[in-house]
Amino acid sequence: MSNELELAWQEIQTEIEIKTSIKKDEIMKAITEESKNPLVQLKKGMAIKRNWCSLFTVASLVTLLFSLKYPSAVVIWVFFCTYFAFGAISIHFDLKKLDPPFDTSIKVLLETYYKKISKMIALEETIGAFAIPIFGVLGFMMFNIYEGQTILEILSNPKLVGILLVLTIIYGAGGFLLAKKMNKIAFGSYLEQLKTNIDLLNRIDG
Repeated sequence: MSNELELAWQEIQTEIEIKTSIKKDEIMKAITEESKNPLVQLKKGMAIKRNWCSLFTVASLVTLLFSLKYPSAVVIWVFFCTYFAFGAISIHFDLKKLDPPFDTSIKVLLETYYKKISKMIALEETIGAFAIPIFGVLGFMMFNIYEGQTILEILSNPKLVGILLVLTIIYGAGGFLLAKKMNKIAFGSYLEQLKTNIDLLNRIDG
């Protein structure tokens, strides 16, 4: 009798394990399917940023060629070209790193995307905090250069220097917040969804 009870108990345990395994597989499949859209959208968003950087690089280069009679402006346009080209190349290589091997598990894939894109965004926001005020100042200087002034003349004019300081303060305060806000609009919801799915996978494995 005890053997029969033992066999019955083992059958029940086996059935529970099978049902648990099936349920776990179904949950994993559901998370995988749900994660496809944010993965695609995040990669697409980074590709769009790379394309914008490439476009700005070309536009800066073309404008540089039309500004050859303004040596001071040429220096500034070279800076713009370098900045945008560096951004396009950096994003391009980061996108390459987001191409996982075929045998990558969904959990590793989600964690890779989340960490790499979060790191990319954090770096961009830090650069934006410095680049946006610099762009504002250089843009104002460029306007005066095309009006016939040199950089030395601009910096020798107390009124223009005062305007440059005000622009630096305004853009400096708003640069980081603007970059952060733009990235949150573009990527925030998708990153949050990935983080939620990663937490669910950790609970299942735990």
